Amino acid sequence: MIQRIQTVYLFISALITAITIVLGLTILVSSWVYAKGTIIEKLSYIYPYLLFLILGVLSAVLAFITIFSFKNRQRQIKLCKIQILLNIGGCVVAAVMTRSLLLAIFYGSVVVVSLINIVLVYLAFRSIKKDEALVKMMDRLR
Repeated sequence: MIQRIQTVYLFISALITAITIVLGLTILVSSWVYAKGTIIEKLSYIYPYLLFLILGVLSAVLAFITIFSFKNRQRQIKLCKIQILLNIGGCVVAAVMTRSLLLAIFYGSVVVVSLINIVLVYLAFRSIKKDEALVKMMDRLR
């Protein structure tokens, strides 16, 4: 499991996403504390941050599930595809929801992290496909 390069790619992706989640939580808490108004107004102010935290948690969890399903390469391939779609969805939502400068800075960091994750997950996907092709080739030789 550890000796495979896709494990390293997926672990780095999960680590970057976890760091982003922690930074997003600090922004979320500070936005909640400094926002004025009723609870409904505060929730409407922090809703975009909350959406990206949920996407980030899903992405990190999927990366760890993909790492630990190393015996089932077909499942790993499907999970990598889902994770790539999640990160693309995060980029699209970030592009649509940019309204203010603070949000643009936050969304810019979300887009950069999502693009890095897309590249890392694609590299892991490619490595998993190579492993699957190698196993199939070895089965044909038997």
